[in-house]
Amino acid sequence: MPGYKKLEEIGSGGQATVHLGEDVDTGEKVALKYLTPADKKINSAEVQEDRIRFLREVREQSRLDHINIVPVLAFSGRGQRPWYAMPLANGSLENVLKGDKRDASWCVSVMHKVVDAMEYAHNEGVVHRDLKPSNLLLIKGEWKVSDFGFCRNLNSDSDQITRPASVFGTTFYAAPEQYDDAHAVGPTADVYAIGRILIHCLTWHRPPPGVHRLNELPPGFREVVVRCVAEYPHQRFQTMTELRAALNTIPLNT
Repeated sequence: MPGYKKLEEIGSGGQATVHLGEDVDTGEKVALKYLTPADKKINSAEVQEDRIRFLREVREQSRLDHINIVPVLAFSGRGQRPWYAMPLANGSLENVLKGDKRDASWCVSVMHKVVDAMEYAHNEGVVHRDLKPSNLLLIKGEWKVSDFGFCRNLNSDSDQITRPASVFGTTFYAAPEQYDDAHAVGPTADVYAIGRILIHCLTWHRPPPGVHRLNELPPGFREVVVRCVAEYPHQRFQTMTELRAALNTIPLNT
């Protein structure tokens, strides 16, 4: 593989595996993400869907140029196992949430980075559809959104690659409408996910599906979170700009 040397596996999921890698010219450590081998899948349609989704992740993430979105350093779509290189993270928000509880001001500072990233992505026509703590990475002191494999490009006329009934997103954070037709969701699905992440950060407990634990939130946050996680999209903040403004009204000594 030109430019990078694969060292050891550091993570895996249903669609991809991640290896520690090294830039052969600079010696800098990177993360190398590979599509899961086809021989690990039984269904040929699933194999093809995963490949299309992986290449879409690379394409969309490559064109999104923002300090709070993980950049693609290099990629290859050739061969049986497409791959791309990205900066090596120091950890994820999920890792932090397994440690000692942080205060509300820390939580808000992280969410502002996510809101900034998604405001930019939405302006570029991209809805993430899978925001969750494990997809929020800390890289060189900056929180960045990663894993655009389930994203939707609102400006694309390409055919949908999965059945309409398929659910994109992780159960704990996915908006209700993603269970009806994940291909029809808009930016407010990401607003919902951020509301659920806020609950997780503020209570230090992952909220079960359909349960929002609102009585455990600091009083100043309840109105904002309630609007984020409203059942119907039209009841939520319609843009990240609106959500940011609401976060800015919360007194952080609550």
